[in-house]
Amino acid sequence: MSSHSKDTDRLHGKLKGVWRRHRSAIHIGGIAWALALLAPLVIALFFLDRMLDLPRLARWGLLLAAIAVFVWQLRKRWFTRLRPYDGLTWASRVETTFPQLNSLLVSFVQLSQPSPAATGSEELFSMVKNQALQESKPLDFSQSVDFRDLRPIIKWAVISVLVLLLVGFLMTSSLWVAGQRYLGIDIPYPTATELANIPSDQTIAEGSSISLQVDAQGKVPKSGAIWVRSEPSEQWRRIDVPQSDEPGVFRYEVASASESFEYRFEIGDASSHTKRAPGKITVVSPPKVVGETLLVTPPEYTGLQPYSADSLASTVPSGSALKWTVTLDSQVDEGEVQGPDDWSQAGTLSADGKTLEFDWTSHSAGMYRLQSTGGELGLTVSGDDYRLRLREDQEPRAYLVAPSSSVKATPNKNLNLTVRASDDYGLSEMAIVYRLNGEETEQRIPLGPPPSNDSQQELEHPRSGTWPLQWNIPEQLPNLKSGDLIEVALEVTEVAAHPDQARRAVTRSCEIEILSLTDYQAYITSRFDQLQSNIAEAERRETLIKHALDTSQNKTTSE
Repeated sequence: MSSHSKDTDRLHGKLKGVWRRHRSAIHIGGIAWALALLAPLVIALFFLDRMLDLPRLARWGLLLAAIAVFVWQLRKRWFTRLRPYDGLTWASRVETTFPQLNSLLVSFVQLSQPSPAATGSEELFSMVKNQALQESKPLDFSQSVDFRDLRPIIKWAVISVLVLLLVGFLMTSSLWVAGQRYLGIDIPYPTATELANIPSDQTIAEGSSISLQVDAQGKVPKSGAIWVRSEPSEQWRRIDVPQSDEPGVFRYEVASASESFEYRFEIGDASSHTKRAPGKITVVSPPKVVGETLLVTPPEYTGLQPYSADSLASTVPSGSALKWTVTLDSQVDEGEVQGPDDWSQAGTLSADGKTLEFDWTSHSAGMYRLQSTGGELGLTVSGDDYRLRLREDQEPRAYLVAPSSSVKATPNKNLNLTVRASDDYGLSEMAIVYRLNGEETEQRIPLGPPPSNDSQQELEHPRSGTWPLQWNIPEQLPNLKSGDLIEVALEVTEVAAHPDQARRAVTRSCEIEILSLTDYQAYITSRFDQLQSNIAEAERRETLIKHALDTSQNKTTSE
C-alpha cells in the first residue's frame, strides 16, 4: 500500500474517531437523561400514592404513564440521535470547528467516495486530496465533540440521584412498600403511629348501641379523629376523638344507631381504613311486634276462668298457664322469650315464619324480652321489654267478732261465737282451737267448710263472710270444774293447689272462766246490778243535760 493511501485512510479514521466520540457523548448524555428522569418519576410516583392512597388500577395507570414518558424521552434524547457514520456529515462538522480548512475536508471526502457523477482530471483530484491531508494533519478533530456540553445534564442527573438516595435513606420502608403497591400488592404504608385491634365490619339492629375502638402504639397523640358518612355520595364528617383514660385507646360510641354509616379512624399519621375501603356499620331494622295476645289460664284451685290479655305486660295470678302469641312484621328463623334469673324458653314458629307461640307457667315476675334470630342478614336481635306482674295468693284473714271480751260460764255452757273471715280464692275449712288451763298442746275441733252465702252461691268455696257458730263445751270437755280456764279461738284454712300447702289464719283468743252454778248466779246478779246502776246513771245524766238545755233556752228567751 502506498503512503498516499495510508494518509487517506488515516484521515478517514480521524473522521470516524470524531463520530465514535460523538456516539459516546450521546450514550453518556442518554444515561444522564435516564437518571435525571428516573429519580423524579420514582419520587413523583411514590409521593402521589403516599398522599392520595391510590387504588390499584390508578397506580398501574400512573406507572404505565411514567414508563411511557420515560421511554419517550430516552428515545428522543438518546436512541434517535444515534446515526450511522457519514463522512460528509462529519467533515462538515469538523470544518465548522476548523473554518481554516476552507471546505478542503468536504471536498476530500467527496473525492474519496466513488461517484459516477464526479468529473475532472486526476491531477486536480490528487491536488485537493494532498492539500486536505496537509491542512488537516496537525488538527485535533476530537475538538469537534466537546464533552463539557454534557455537564448540565450530568449535574441534574447527579442531583436527581442524590435526592432519590436521600428519600430512600429517610423513607426506605415506605419506598419498599410503594414498590410492592405498584406491583399490585395492597399493603399500607408504614407510619409513626401504629393502630391495632381495628374493628371489623359489623351488622347491628336499629336502635342498638355500638362502640368502635382502636389501640394506638408508637407515637401516640393526645387526640385523634374519626371520619364518618352515611352514604358514599356524602362528604366525610370529622369528629374529634380524644384519647380515653386507658393509654393509647381511642373510642367512638353511638348510643342508638339509626342508620348505616362508614368510618375511618385517623390517629397521628395512621388510618384504620382507607377512603376507598372504609369500615362499615350496617344498621338493619329488627323484626317488630305488630300483634300479640296472652291467654291466661289461672290455677284450678282459684276458681277463676281463663281469659285473654292484650299484652304480656299484664298482671296474672301466680301459677297461671300462659300462652303468648306474637306476630312479627318480617320472617325469622327462631325465637325465644327470656325472663328473670336467666330463664328462657324457645317458641314454636308458624309456617310463614312470622308468628311465635310460647307456653309456660308463671312463677316469676319481672322483665321479659323477646329475642329472635333470622330475618335480614340473619341477626339475633332483642325486642321490647315486657314487665309481667304476678298476683300472689294472699294469706287468709280471720277476726273474732264475738265474744268481744272474756267470758264467764258454767261447765254446761253453749258458747256462741261469731267469726269474720276472707281469702282471695276461697276458704276450705273452719275450726275451733282451744287450750285448757294453759296446756302447751292446742286442741283442734274441725267444723268443715264454711257455708256459702247468697252472693257467692256460684263459687265452690266462699271467699268472705261473717259466720255465727255455737260450741257445745260439755260435749268436748265433759269434766270441766269450777276454776278451769279455756282459751278459745277460731281458725280458717285457705283453698290451695295442694292441701298440705294451704295456709291458715287464727283469730285472737278469748278466755272462758268456768264457774260453779252458785258463783255464776252471783256473777249474773252482780252484772244485773251493774247494768241497773249504769242505766240509773245514764238517766241521771240525761236529766241533768235536759235541765241545762231548758235553762239555757229560757235565758235566751228572756234576753
